[in-house]
Parts: sequence; structure tokens; C-alpha cells
Amino acid sequence: FQLREVDVLLKAGQIPKAREQLRRINVTELDRGFLARKRILRARVAAAEGSYEKAIRLLDTVAAMRGLGPELFAEIYRVRAQAESMVDNPIGAVRNLITREQYLADAAAVTDNQLQLWKVLESQTHRRLASELSITHDPVVAGWIELALAVLQSGGHETRLANAITRWRNTHAGHPASEALLESITTKRRELIGRFRRVALVMAALVGSAFVLGVAAAVHPHGLVDVVAGESELHHLG
Repeated sequence: FQLREVDVLLKAGQIPKAREQLRRINVTELDRGFLARKRILRARVAAAEGSYEKAIRLLDTVAAMRGLGPELFAEIYRVRAQAESMVDNPIGAVRNLITREQYLADAAAVTDNQLQLWKVLESQTHRRLASELSITHDPVVAGWIELALAVLQSGGHETRLANAITRWRNTHAGHPASEALLESITTKRRELIGRFRRVALVMAALVGSAFVLGVAAAVHPHGLVDVVAGESELHHLG
């Protein structure tokens, strides 16, 4: 119960109070699961205070413990992935989330885990992804990076994106990326493009297409739009 209170404090952002309460909890005579939970909480406190390397070291000691249940291992790799992201090791974060998936029994939890993984990948530049792909030997990690590159190279164009994902599926038939995740990528891009076009139409009606072209080129993630003469509509260049 005391450990759960610390978890609540951490989620509420009350780090000093969580650290102090955790310090007073004695688990030496309890099951090793309680020791593991306390160390994970110590790692979360360390990460919240910016000591990410310390957090990773603490989590490594927990991961080496025997007899822990899947729930604890899932938490270890979740927190470790967050810490890796904060020390600018996105592929390290991806690896931890991939490992975490084997400890998740619920399909919804797996999808959520993959969405977290995808969020890490989609925030990377093409150069970073290509560099990481060139040095990885793990086929699952490579598949994830290749998916991120395929989506990035599609330029957000709806048809090109759909084709890119289809080609990726065909060449990575055994990859663990779920259909739910792949569908969410397509849906998210479609919504973003639709939202961008609606804003552009309003702007065109208000201030004229020439101005909209300049603004759209500045704010669109790929900077390529085509204002069709005589129509108040923007088309993404394929």
C-alpha cells in the first residue's frame, strides 16, 4: 500500500514527497517483488529529477532479479524506454519497448505499447533513422525503422502513404507491428492532411491564395503545396 502511495505521488508530480516517503519504506523482510517495486520507484524518482543514467542502472539491477512476474518486467522496460529517450537514445527506447511487448498479454496494451514506440520513431529525422538502420542487426528493430522511413518518404501524400505501407507489409510479413498500429498511422496522416487543407481553404478565402502559398510552404512539414488557379483549394504535391 505504501508503494502504491509513492506511485500516486509520482504521477501527481510531487517528486520530493515521493522520494522522502520511499526512503522510509522498508522492504528487506518482504517478498523480492516488493524490493523490485521499490527499486523501480527509485528509478522513476531519479528520472523525474533528471538523473536518467542512475535510473537506467537501477532498472538494470531489477531486470537481473529472478522470479519476477511479467507485470514488473513490463514496468521495468516502460520506465527504461522513457529514460533512454531522455538521454537521446531513441533506438534504445525502441528496443526496450520491443522487449516490453513480450510481457504484455492484453491486445490493447500491446497496441498502446506500439503507439508509444511509434511516437519515438516518428519524431526522428530521416538522417537519424537512416544512420540507425545502417548499424542495427536486429531484424525487428530494422523493420520498425524501415516503416518510419517509408512513412517519412511518402511525404504525407495519402496514396503514396498507403502504397508505402502495403509494400512494407509485403516485405515484413512476420513483423510484430499490428494492423491496429498501421491503420492508426494511415488515419492520423489522413486527419492531418484534411485539417491542413481546411485551414488553407479558410485562409485562401480570407487573404488570397498567393499569401496562403507562402504560409503553407512555411508551416507544412514538407513545404510543398500547389494552389490551383481558379480554385480555392490546396493540393499536396505527390
